[in-house]
Parts: sequence; structure tokens; C-alpha cells
Amino acid sequence: MALLEAMAHGLAVVATRVGGIPEVLDPGVDGLLVPSEDPAALADALCALAVDPRLRERLSAGALRRVETLDAVEVADRLDALYASLG
Repeated sequence: MALLEAMAHGLAVVATRVGGIPEVLDPGVDGLLVPSEDPAALADALCALAVDPRLRERLSAGALRRVETLDAVEVADRLDALYASLG
């Protein structure tokens, strides 16, 4: 939920490829995805956002567009399925 909340606030997101995050985030369109357990990739992505205001603006706008297209019922159903699969 934190990912969707950040996107809804128009924040440029950097996240790791774990769980359902890759299903929500379109790399380079509405955020940046990095491999899990790769601190160098995470640092590179954060630095890229820190030094490139146009990248931040593009990803922020993409994040807002993505959240606006989400169906709350579909998101709730996906979360329910995810939790059910975890046991």
C-alpha cells in the first residue's frame, strides 16, 4: 500500500522487484525498479532521481496517471489473493 500511496501523492518511486511491486510499477514510466538485495542498484536509482529533475517530473506524472487508472476493487481483490497465497 505504501507504494500506491506514494504514487498517489505524485512521488517518483524507487522500489525493488519483490512481491507484487513489478505488477504495479512500470519501470521508466511511473517509477524505477531495482533488483532486491542490490544496494548499488538502489543507490544508482536514487542518485539518478536526485540529479535529474526531468526524470523526477516524468516519473511523478506517470505515477499519478497510473494510480488514477487503478480500480480500487481490483486492487483490493489482488491484495486479498496475495494474502491468501501467503498462507
